[in-house]
Amino acid sequence: MKENDRQRDWLREYHAFESASKVRPPAVLSREIKSIFWGDLNPSVARVFAKLVVIHFVAGTLTLLFCPQFGIALFERTHALIEFFLHFGEHGCMIACGAIFLGSTGLVAGFLLRLEEIRVIRKTKFLQLALLALLSLGCFLAFSEQERAMPIGLALAWLVGSVAGGFFSIQLGWKLRLHTRLPSFYR
Repeated sequence: MKENDRQRDWLREYHAFESASKVRPPAVLSREIKSIFWGDLNPSVARVFAKLVVIHFVAGTLTLLFCPQFGIALFERTHALIEFFLHFGEHGCMIACGAIFLGSTGLVAGFLLRLEEIRVIRKTKFLQLALLALLSLGCFLAFSEQERAMPIGLALAWLVGSVAGGFFSIQLGWKLRLHTRLPSFYR
């Protein structure tokens, strides 16, 4: 079949479609479809936070391979990074470790979540990141093998570093995602 014949057939089918009587879909179906699109374009904060918790669990666990937090490490020989960070003092070390711990979550989330979900995180980032940091700190302190209590200043330094690292990495992940136009992998 020639190209001109294909174009004529396509044009004829299009005109037949265009001249067909208009059929309105049922109102229930229209509402259902609009609801689905609305939900996809405006995900709930709770659902996004649940996804972020899952991502944080995986990414945070992986960071324990090379940067132990509060004495918790997956391998015993992972103290080289801490020794480097200790050059900045105990508080500097805690800030850096917190930034790496929650920063890895933000970066991974930037590549795994849909842009609409990242937008929700960016709108509520202080709430979500602070809650994630507090939950992580609570878990670390509960499972830590240290016999003495953590000085409040060090815990606050870790919290500041983790929230700051999360802010930075969410922004970085967002910008990388927009510039690379990568698809999301996690729905």
